[in-house]
Amino acid sequence: DKSYKPMKQYLSSLPFLRLVLHYALHAEIDYLCIATTPMHAIFYKSLGFTELSPKKFYPSVNTWGVAQYLDVKSFKDKKNLPGIVSSLMKDTPDYSLFD
Repeated sequence: DKSYKPMKQYLSSLPFLRLVLHYALHAEIDYLCIATTPMHAIFYKSLGFTELSPKKFYPSVNTWGVAQYLDVKSFKDKKNLPGIVSSLMKDTPDYSLFD
């Protein structure tokens, strides 16, 4: 089935997001910044991202986008995490793989 399935596409990005989030914690990075399409911005907001700027045109990729950031420091205590992020944070990978 080649029909568009947005939830499946969103969920397929979670393993990568998990890896990036754990690396950011390991490297003591304070914030992650992304730009997404307006339609995808809602999904990332559900993961704890905050809008940094309103929708604007990004000529380098020839599309509209929304800049967002994630306060990684707030994830260090692992309290009050959005539901899906809480499950991403449960199993900590071997951080020596990042060195």
